[in-house]
Amino acid sequence: MLAVAAADCASAAARIEKVNRAMRKTPFSAVGTTTAFGHGGLQYIVWNPAQGLHIR
Repeated sequence: MLAVAAADCASAAARIEKVNRAMRKTPFSAVGTTTAFGHGGLQYIVWNPAQGLHIR
């Protein structure tokens, strides 16, 4: 049973790494609310592989 769990873990780790590699190459943007500021507000997130992560 432990060997099966270890094999599943390795394959899950491989899937996670594959998704991470794809996401590093894929631009995206998102808008959401935040409570990081006393009154709340909108937070804009943009990921561009050439320019990096921008949050405002």
